[in-house]
Amino acid sequence: MISEENIDWKELEEIVKSDPMLYFRLLRYLNSAIFGPQSEVKTVLQALTILGENEIRRWCRLSGMLELSKNKPSDLALAALVRARFAELISGKVCTGSSDLFQVGLLSLMDAILDIPMGEVLAGLSLDDDARTVLLENKGPLSPIYELIIAVEAGIWPKVAKLSSQLRINQGYIAQLQWAAMEWAQSIVTTA
Repeated sequence: MISEENIDWKELEEIVKSDPMLYFRLLRYLNSAIFGPQSEVKTVLQALTILGENEIRRWCRLSGMLELSKNKPSDLALAALVRARFAELISGKVCTGSSDLFQVGLLSLMDAILDIPMGEVLAGLSLDDDARTVLLENKGPLSPIYELIIAVEAGIWPKVAKLSSQLRINQGYIAQLQWAAMEWAQSIVTTA
């Protein structure tokens, strides 16, 4: 449903209400410290209203990824979350076209999480051509960004230096983004 262009909010509310774990996760997420002090969220409709369309799509992807990875080492899910958040944070500094870098980062480890080829992971998903190409072939305009995500994660600093220069992003700023991404991912795993 979240891949549809227009979300049917009433139907989405019913789906969330019919799944106790999804319901619990959504309310727990919105009542966590991530959102700071606010009045307690008590209903699904209230939660959906607070999040809005883009954030609910993002949250559903996160929740789905965490559910799919529950039988895998937690480090794999955490790494996917770090990649997703780092990619999202860096997207403001690079040209991404119409690509959702958060989604690219989140999907980048889904083949390992699901134990299936990346082509099968992406089958049926609504992705733009650049995102699909970088995930399948590590080619195209998003390739330097994707390689930077992997190099930062692996601590390959000469490659990070080269790519940060190519993308015209300060290495210190990259380190800040990685730290912020790690903190964010840890908070998501803790509240999930």
